[in-house]
Amino acid sequence: MKYLLAATLVTAFAQGAAPKADLPAPVQAGLDALEEGRCDAAFVHWSRPATTSGMGTGAVQRLTDCATLKRLGALHGHEVLRVVSVGERIRRVYVILRYQAQPAYLLLVAYRPDDDWYVIKTNWSISADRVLPPDMVPREQAARP
Repeated sequence: MKYLLAATLVTAFAQGAAPKADLPAPVQAGLDALEEGRCDAAFVHWSRPATTSGMGTGAVQRLTDCATLKRLGALHGHEVLRVVSVGERIRRVYVILRYQAQPAYLLLVAYRPDDDWYVIKTNWSISADRVLPPDMVPREQAARP
C-alpha cells in the first residue's frame, strides 16, 4: 500500500513535465529554434497569424525580445513545467529557459480554431511572478501591505 501511494505521488508531481507529443507544433518548433540559437525564428513560430493585411509581423518586438534574451548569455536548455488544456482547443504552456546568467520564464498560449495550432500569446520575463500562476511556485516578491 505504501508503494502504491508513493507511486501515485510521484506520478502526480511528474505530470508537470510534458512530453514533446503534448506540445502544439508551433510551440515545439519555436523551442527547437531557440535551442539551435535561432531566436528570431522561435518568435516567428510564436507570432499570431495575420488575419488582415494591416497586421504587422512583430519584427521590431522579436528583435527587442531576442536582444534582451541574448544579454542573459548562452541558453543551456529549457524545461516544460506544465501544459494546461483550457477546453479542447487552447493550451497554456509554461516553460523555464535556462540561460547562463539566470532563468527566464515563458508562457505560450496555443489555439487551434480548426486543424492547425497557432500561438496567440507569448509572455516571458525574468520574474516568475509575472509569468507563472501563483499555484505553481511561491511568489518571489512578498506581498506588500
